[in-house]
Amino acid sequence: MTNTAPQTVPLSVQLVAKTEFDLTTGDLARHFGVAPLTIARWADAGLIPCQRLPARGHRRFRPADVEALARSMAEGPVAA
Repeated sequence: MTNTAPQTVPLSVQLVAKTEFDLTTGDLARHFGVAPLTIARWADAGLIPCQRLPARGHRRFRPADVEALARSMAEGPVAA
């Protein structure tokens, strides 16, 4: 019997079926390991662009913007 631990799938692979502005605040929170409110604050501070849905104002994000934020965070601390 082999021990198979769950593997982390890169965000870019997880998002193959996603379209532009299709990621939710929850998707980003899970990816970055932070609370959804943190993602909302980052968006409000302009750290990551988002689109607001008209009915309830929920935020949606593009995979390319998420990956750009992840790269910038890897380079150093993000100033809010």
